[in-house]
Amino acid sequence: MCVAECPNNGASNITHLPNAAYPNATNKLNYWDHDTDVLMGFCVPDLDTLRQKSEALFTQLYAQMDEQIGGFVKYTADARECWKLILIMGACSIGYTIVYFFLLKWITKPILYLSLLLIFVFGAMVTAWCAHRANLYPYRSNDWNYSVAGACIAGILTFLYVVFLCCVNIAVGADIMAAAGEFVAANPQTALVPLFFYVLCLPVVLWYGTVNVYLYSTGEPRFEKGKMFAILESTEEANVMFWVFLFGFFWIVAFLIAILQFTIAAAAALWYFQGNNSDAPSVSVTRGFYWAFRYHLGSLALGSLLIALVTMIKLLFEYFAKKYEKMSGESVIVKTVLCFVRCMIWSLDACVKFISENAFI
Repeated sequence: MCVAECPNNGASNITHLPNAAYPNATNKLNYWDHDTDVLMGFCVPDLDTLRQKSEALFTQLYAQMDEQIGGFVKYTADARECWKLILIMGACSIGYTIVYFFLLKWITKPILYLSLLLIFVFGAMVTAWCAHRANLYPYRSNDWNYSVAGACIAGILTFLYVVFLCCVNIAVGADIMAAAGEFVAANPQTALVPLFFYVLCLPVVLWYGTVNVYLYSTGEPRFEKGKMFAILESTEEANVMFWVFLFGFFWIVAFLIAILQFTIAAAAALWYFQGNNSDAPSVSVTRGFYWAFRYHLGSLALGSLLIALVTMIKLLFEYFAKKYEKMSGESVIVKTVLCFVRCMIWSLDACVKFISENAFI
């Protein structure tokens, strides 16, 4: 609409200038609730009004999104408060990784032996502490029974740890770790392979996010009084496609990780069988990448398919587990069953990943 002058807060009976819609300029606005400024011939809200309206808009938007996506406001607030710390920790992690790669050849065995020693010391200290606590409680009391049971369990685990990790096994593990350190020191370019595949995963994540936005936009809008944005109710077809694309996302990411593992394993095998000494030439990781696509693409796809299937099972279980926890409240039986099933699924996931990774190698 066209007006003779830009209105201010509280203005009333604002007359339109004649235009195509209102040639006689008979319509009037009864009340105007904010100040305006002239900008290139248009009346626009002033800066204070824009700031107030924007804050109200985002407050209502956050409240509605937090209602539909549980904890959305909390997550975004945490990210907004901690983004500097996240960037600093990421930079420090990269620096530590670079230093670790350069020192790996010399510190592998000391770190391994020190770690094994610390595990033994920790088990012995837990056993001694539980035994000491048992002496502080009355004989045969509940606290005494718990302390004795803790001392026995910790002592048995520590004893089994020492028995199974005999000197021969420790020496073999130390030699393997030392060989891995020498490989990384002789072929520092392998440190860039995970970064390269991480960059490859970014377009996949972007694609998946874009697909979800399009799927969400296909729903039927439902408007509620007092809410700025409509709620889109997904159709059955959109829900099916969501799960299909989610499974495809898991499969693609698992497939890229499988190629990464095979590439590094091929480079390590080439280096080892070429002499694995200081005079041996560094190997090219591109050969392992070529072998993956030329000879082993089907095996890698099958292994990543199994991993994606188990990942979907884990996701579906956690989804329904949260539903049951909300319905059952504080039921001890439900929590016990869920913990047991969660442990079984975790074991299945670990076994599938272990078998697949060794099959890739």
